[in-house]
Amino acid sequence: MSVRVVFLLLAVAFGTFAAWMLLNRPEPVSVTMARLEPMGNAPGTARLYLEIGGSEGPDRLLGVSSPDATAARFAGLADTGPFPIPAGGTAMLSSDGVYAVFSGINSPLEEGRLLPVALEFERSGTVSTR
Repeated sequence: MSVRVVFLLLAVAFGTFAAWMLLNRPEPVSVTMARLEPMGNAPGTARLYLEIGGSEGPDRLLGVSSPDATAARFAGLADTGPFPIPAGGTAMLSSDGVYAVFSGINSPLEEGRLLPVALEFERSGTVSTR
């Protein structure tokens, strides 16, 4: 087999693999309705509520963080392990279920304040919002 044929076969294989990766890449989730609510009894601490739109396949919210807070965790009534996001559906971080708590927020929590937040998903990777 000539060198040209080998290179051609490798190019076709690589092109096929690249096309497969692009077509099978998970759609990122969408994050909407984000709202930060200060906790009056704990200065520098706030709860995060939001809506997450599912991608084509199921996903899981693994964690949250913010460069403006020293700590972030899940809290609420339900299990606070990885938070499931149904395929094609929506899930919510809400006051009557699971929500995120940020503590050690390093500036005043005033009306209209935007807090940068990163949500880490199992399949969709990191999604940022404010």
